[in-house]
Amino acid sequence: INRLGNWVLRPIFDNACGFKEGLARVCVNGKFGFIDLKGDWVVGAIFAQGCDFSEGMAAVEVDNKWGYINCKGEWAIKPIYDKAMNFFNGVAAIGINKKWGYIDTQGNETAPVAFSKASNYYENLACVKLGGKEGYINHEGTWLVAPIFDWGGNFSEGLASVKVDAKYGYINRDKIWDPSEEELFFKNVPGRFS
Repeated sequence: INRLGNWVLRPIFDNACGFKEGLARVCVNGKFGFIDLKGDWVVGAIFAQGCDFSEGMAAVEVDNKWGYINCKGEWAIKPIYDKAMNFFNGVAAIGINKKWGYIDTQGNETAPVAFSKASNYYENLACVKLGGKEGYINHEGTWLVAPIFDWGGNFSEGLASVKVDAKYGYINRDKIWDPSEEELFFKNVPGRFS
């Protein structure tokens, strides 16, 4: 509906998501596709699952594999992944055989498929899990914060929340919170951060 409460697109979908980059993901008869702001189909409802458009592409699933389509519905990156997340800051997390890695918008691997958890990049760092611990990598897959945490949040305003044992604190690229201290305390850890 519009701001006056009048129908713009009648309720004909089984599910409908918000518009992103001029297209909305909708579901009809258990399949997903995309419509434009007028309600016209841009990409027919042929996908088992799908994500909203982000950076000109949408992750979609067909025949139990995920790939990426452009806004015309053409394959930008063929469906070869077991899982896929949206592009964010030029990269997307993809999953193969229960491991995660990253690709760029051309489908080139930027970080190896080796992690048991992957998140989007925030402030050029992504939280990943390796060997049961979480740390942070850059776009090239280089560790900038070693995997020593039980849990890691996204960087925001230069800090990321982390958990060690049953305590939470914050880190930046240079300092680590010492969970043995009662108060929130930062200390330098030489050689651990770039």
